[in-house]
Amino acid sequence: MTATAPTTPSSPCVPLPGSQMPIWLQTLQAVFNPISFWKRRDRNMVTSLQNNKGWKPFIVLSHPEAIEQVFTADPDLFDSVSGNQLIAPITGDQGLLLLEGKAHQQRRKLLMPPFHGERMRTYGQTMGEIATEVAQGWLPDRPFVMRSATQEITLRVILRTVFGLDNNERFQQLRQLLGEMLHTFDTPLGSSHLFFKGLQKDFGPWSLWRKFLRRRQQIKALLLAEIQERRHQPLGEDILSLLLASRDEQGEPMTDRELQDELMTLLFAGHETTASALAWVFTGFTNNSKFTPNS
Repeated sequence: MTATAPTTPSSPCVPLPGSQMPIWLQTLQAVFNPISFWKRRDRNMVTSLQNNKGWKPFIVLSHPEAIEQVFTADPDLFDSVSGNQLIAPITGDQGLLLLEGKAHQQRRKLLMPPFHGERMRTYGQTMGEIATEVAQGWLPDRPFVMRSATQEITLRVILRTVFGLDNNERFQQLRQLLGEMLHTFDTPLGSSHLFFKGLQKDFGPWSLWRKFLRRRQQIKALLLAEIQERRHQPLGEDILSLLLASRDEQGEPMTDRELQDELMTLLFAGHETTASALAWVFTGFTNNSKFTPNS
């Protein structure tokens, strides 16, 4: 999230603690050795990756009070879209995270109804059932990779609650392709492609970016086929059905492209980040070094 100029005069503030190291080098350190990189910084302060060469600062908040101030501040003081451009190659540019202003507000109105009330309680029951199914495969005294397990849980939850898919052919295809696409960014070399635009090129048959683009296109084709097929079927109780039924203030439905990008956003934001957060939760439950998330 990048700050914009406030509309009202602000009081002087203490300069952010930063580093004179070039920001591109700091970014490389953060990508290739993130735990060590952030451990070297004061967790009770605001950390700024910046220098004096005109680069925009990348600011990380780790103090609870600072984080609270951001989330409770006037939304007009922040521009979240610029920061979210990092994930545009994955989600597309028509999803909620890449919209701003009135377009963001209108889309949010369309997306919020499926995530309220009794529906959420129903989804919660589904989440519990899937988590139990996955956990039944864990064997006593046998180490396993927790992040892989949480990825399996979150992906199955999304495919079942968002699409209503449950182990049919399209479910299996999406499950495999999405996992392969996101695994592109599991390694430091892979994740660096999101931070450095110069790497986002097709360098030949073995380039990571070509593999990513091919899988992304296959996923989008599957999503488009699902959307178009469902437009001609009775709507169900899953989130996609509710989005297909939603209408804006002019009574217009979401386009295929808009739905496609929103689904990609849900698949990425709801799957990968949630899986990582759940995996790290387990580090607080055990002191057994074999039972730790593998990032």
